[in-house]
Amino acid sequence: MSAKRYTCIILIFLPMFAFSNDYSIRGYIKNRHTKNPIKDVNVYLKNLKKGTLSDENGYFILRLDNRIDQVYIEFSHVAFETIRWHGNSSRSIHVEMKETFLKLDEIVITGTRTESTSEDTPVFTEVINNSDINSSNAFTLAELMEERAGVCKMYNFDGSFDYNLLGLDSKYILILKDGQPVTGKFNDKIDLDQLALANVEKIEILKGAGSALYGTEAMGGVINIISKKRKSAYNGELRMKNTSFDGVSKNWIENPNSQDISYNISFPIKSFRLDFTSVYQMLGEGENFTITGKDEASKINLDFGLSWFSQNQKHFVEAGYNYFTSDDTSNTFTSTGFLVKSNSTDIFRNEFMAKYDYNPNQNMIITQKLNINNYERTFKQSGLDDSFLRYANTKEKLSDYEMNVNFKIGKMNTIGGFELSDPSFNNDRVNGRTYSRRTRSIFIQNDFKHSDNHKIITGFRYDQYGSTNVYSPRFAYLFEYSENMRFRFSSGTGFRIPSFLELYIDFYNVDNGYIVKGNRFLEPEKSLGSTVNLEYLNEKIRMNVLAYENIFQNKIFSTYKDTNSAITFYEYKNIAKARFQGLELFLDYLVNRSSTFKLNVNLRSAIDGEGDPIENVIPYSAGTRFSRNFPMYSLKIYFQSTFNYSNHNENKFSIYNFQIRKNFLESLSISTGVENIGNYTNIRNGPFIGRSFYLEFIKKIGALQ
Repeated sequence: MSAKRYTCIILIFLPMFAFSNDYSIRGYIKNRHTKNPIKDVNVYLKNLKKGTLSDENGYFILRLDNRIDQVYIEFSHVAFETIRWHGNSSRSIHVEMKETFLKLDEIVITGTRTESTSEDTPVFTEVINNSDINSSNAFTLAELMEERAGVCKMYNFDGSFDYNLLGLDSKYILILKDGQPVTGKFNDKIDLDQLALANVEKIEILKGAGSALYGTEAMGGVINIISKKRKSAYNGELRMKNTSFDGVSKNWIENPNSQDISYNISFPIKSFRLDFTSVYQMLGEGENFTITGKDEASKINLDFGLSWFSQNQKHFVEAGYNYFTSDDTSNTFTSTGFLVKSNSTDIFRNEFMAKYDYNPNQNMIITQKLNINNYERTFKQSGLDDSFLRYANTKEKLSDYEMNVNFKIGKMNTIGGFELSDPSFNNDRVNGRTYSRRTRSIFIQNDFKHSDNHKIITGFRYDQYGSTNVYSPRFAYLFEYSENMRFRFSSGTGFRIPSFLELYIDFYNVDNGYIVKGNRFLEPEKSLGSTVNLEYLNEKIRMNVLAYENIFQNKIFSTYKDTNSAITFYEYKNIAKARFQGLELFLDYLVNRSSTFKLNVNLRSAIDGEGDPIENVIPYSAGTRFSRNFPMYSLKIYFQSTFNYSNHNENKFSIYNFQIRKNFLESLSISTGVENIGNYTNIRNGPFIGRSFYLEFIKKIGALQ
């Protein structure tokens, strides 16, 4: 055969060989909510370290030199939840990604007690979504709020973190878990460090008076902690974190340190769903670490849940039990090592929750909820002799039952119901007696969609406790000016029943020489609160401007009483009026497919009826958060700054945090970072904790996607 003939045969079959070696992986990516294609998604083939981007129509193609049966592909975009896909390379891959940054489709319930998207609700609600929680290194709600951009940072005298919302301190903010009130207060405030995040899906923050829906304490807003939704597949997560705190010793081994471990798992058993969460936190070597000098501290959180769906989807039953305990010790020694004084605080709380939903038809839901809480706090102190002995015990109980009916008729969505609440309180500082207060409430709210551009909410609540009756009306309005711009207005009354401590406390602090007396004749605090919100959004930006005003009547203050005695005497009393005003700016900016930027600015003013500034209000605060995604390395970095400014130099400070997170394999990630890089502390006003370094391991359990 001639050479010319061989050449012809080779030329004929060469394209066939070339075609047979042209292997490729193809697919399509779209938004889970809008179903629109997503451009510039990073598609990275982990097996061969090859990548590409999706085009403007959401399509992508990865060309390979050789055929691979099984592939592991990572789909990432800074504004969407990362998807790790594992499967056969021969089939076309269709991926739906969940938006995590601008979150136009976020379902919110706190502002109206009914489900609606964040863009379609007349009541402005700030959402800390699952992506925000996962990207933080927080184990508790206090840690998450403290690192939140723009949150006004306050610190209690015991060294723990507190916060300020709309110019009001935290006793005017109602804390809910899955819509039910959380008990366990110290100094009339919930310690957010007791609330773990291991099984939390998101946190909704209602800005403005919420008493028309939730009753007492919701004068400034509501923080609702919402648990993770039950999934059909077996899944879970293990987190381990070690933190070392700087500034106590040059030898880092001798510095205060903490270990945090959390584990949550959820799996189906036929028509049932079982959930279990455990969190363990321990602080060691903590001498001189906080204002109270805690040497050791430990916390345990256990959460069990069982749910059941009927086959016809008309019945849903859910039951849960939460157990929390913590203890800490503090010892004072002489220079020679002799123990002078020792004190400890033990806290115990358990909670039982049951919920039953009945859906007789697609337009009606009947819900019943039962919540039983028990809380106990014991403080002990001992020393050289009997003059050091101290003992204080607090017991708090709450039984709460609620029934509501939600039904839809045409353009109207109405919810109404009643609530029975029986709190009780026992404290050695209130003469050791047990006080109780029965509250009965009814409420109704109507959500009317007048047109595609107009939505109106009207609501009313009636509360009765003892011989006192409180009426709380509400009005909210949403106007969708265009596809990109919305206007919201909300106005309503708020109230707060005087706490048991404010009414009955009788406490003499011998060490510091002061007496605090309660006032049985205190009137409930009342307010009229209004918010105005303007929202603008597009594919790159979401901006919210919120202006608010809250006018108080009968605001309760602890005031100094002149008794011509060497002992300082304080008592609670109502003042005539107080006014809280402010402006908040929220900006979420998608810089590009790999970078995001967030900005939050707060301006606040608070004056009493005489025109004098009210204490414990920070006039200016701000925060920023920058994130950068490096898809080729499965790496993300975060830089965060928060600022607090006031009229006093000692209360002006800035905090800077830095974090790096790296994903390994299919379900393992490692995070490390520095908090409070500048090591700022203030021994009088806080923050009391300086710079810290941490290392965290996160292991996903269950299905890959």
